[in-house]
Amino acid sequence: MLCAVVNRYFGDWERLVIIERLYRGGQVDTAFIAVAITSGGIKAVTNFGPEGPGGDIWKATLRLRTFHVDRTKFEACLAELDKAHRDTGWRPFLWYGGRDWPVYFLHDIRLNQDDRWSPLDFACGITGWAMLPEKRLAPLQRAPRDYAKAEQAFKKYQVWHAYDEGTEAGEELRKAGAPYASLINLVWESTLGQPEVTILGVPPPVRLER
Repeated sequence: MLCAVVNRYFGDWERLVIIERLYRGGQVDTAFIAVAITSGGIKAVTNFGPEGPGGDIWKATLRLRTFHVDRTKFEACLAELDKAHRDTGWRPFLWYGGRDWPVYFLHDIRLNQDDRWSPLDFACGITGWAMLPEKRLAPLQRAPRDYAKAEQAFKKYQVWHAYDEGTEAGEELRKAGAPYASLINLVWESTLGQPEVTILGVPPPVRLER
């Protein structure tokens, strides 16, 4: 579905920002957000559908839908992606211990003058954090997005390996992953208009039936 969108619907795009969310453990709940910068403006397509009274729980569907992107928010988001391009040469995939939580992939793809993908294409992946106590979670959520500092930790460890919670490696990589979790959440909120709280280790809200 995503390939069909990119190859046929978007057509002549100059820059493409994509988030994929994949669940493991046998759940079929894979979906994506795709936003293209084209000569005709911004095009955006997703197969996520909002659920719940507040529309803040995102579920995968089999139906594609277009949606409007707030241009001001998205341009600020693109500026942050440009910073990530400049500050790091790493392509991290961070694997945390929350195995029942989804995996997120972020792609920022640009065309060069030869209409090919740029060697500066940026991509990263991160599993949703398992829930942490508020006193540990809050500083991570408020931390500045320092990609260059995070890269120092990535080079020390096998970032795709799930290190045990509480180990030195686990703590360093969780801190190093904070800028990327924050970046993915920024892209999500700048496109769909509502955050995806699971990225930052916050469980979806529980809504009681009246």
